[in-house]
Amino acid sequence: MAEQKQFNVEVSKTGISCKWEEGEGGHITGWACIITGPEGQKFRPIYIKKKHGNSDCIKHALIPLKHHSFIVCASHYKQNFTINIYRITEINSEEGFAVGSLVHVYSEGEWFPEQPTGNLLKAVEAAKNKATCCHCNTPFYIVK
Repeated sequence: MAEQKQFNVEVSKTGISCKWEEGEGGHITGWACIITGPEGQKFRPIYIKKKHGNSDCIKHALIPLKHHSFIVCASHYKQNFTINIYRITEINSEEGFAVGSLVHVYSEGEWFPEQPTGNLLKAVEAAKNKATCCHCNTPFYIVK
């Protein structure tokens, strides 16, 4: 599973490379992106977007991104999930991107090559919950 994906990266005011925990969803369709540490642990966000009025936002928490962090991407159609988990292998703050290698895939009810464990599995559950959250406006997997 050598597939790679490029992700947008933002740089904080203090020069830290970051990625947004983001997503939106409902009962029919939805998606979410969760960022974890190298062991699947939660990070303390640099910034949390506050809900303004009745409008919901897609970006919820700006999370520091480090080499070997994981990005958990979940999407669903009528609760049938596809989940891709990437491990960050390169961060290029100057160009505004990071590269992740695909390490786990969940599709059609099966994990390939194997199901993640520990904190990473908790991050998967958070991504699934975020992807099904109607009018989502808060982060789901952060240190508070």
